[in-house]
Amino acid sequence: MFIRLFIILVFFTIQVIANPIEFNNSNRKVSLLENSQLYIDKTSNLKFDQIKNINFKDTKTNYIREGYTNSIIWVRFSIKNNSNNTSNSYLTITNPMLDEVVLYTKEKNDYIKEEKGILNLDKYKRNNLLHANFKLQFLPYEIKTFI
Repeated sequence: MFIRLFIILVFFTIQVIANPIEFNNSNRKVSLLENSQLYIDKTSNLKFDQIKNINFKDTKTNYIREGYTNSIIWVRFSIKNNSNNTSNSYLTITNPMLDEVVLYTKEKNDYIKEEKGILNLDKYKRNNLLHANFKLQFLPYEIKTFI
């Protein structure tokens, strides 16, 4: 009985993690956070290689309530282009209080790192000062995972 329950729980957990946020070429805005998973590193010492294999928890909210903190907050989500066209979209982080936003995009068996925010400003490129923007490109029906 225990083994059967364990298998059902593992299968259910995998199903919950595997459900990506779906979009098509419409111009509507989507809140990703409430469909994401969260991990709060209160030590601020964990590196990405450690984080990518940690169990994240479902957020079930569209707001992170940590106040001013030195913790590093990791968010994991997947997006699926639900159309038969290549799509260019933008991920905008609408929190001007963040000093730095790092996006890891899973490509094949590796992650590509992209940094934005006030800690990563070029002297001559002052865009993305208030809201970090990441350009995302999806092939038809492609699913991408981000941390």
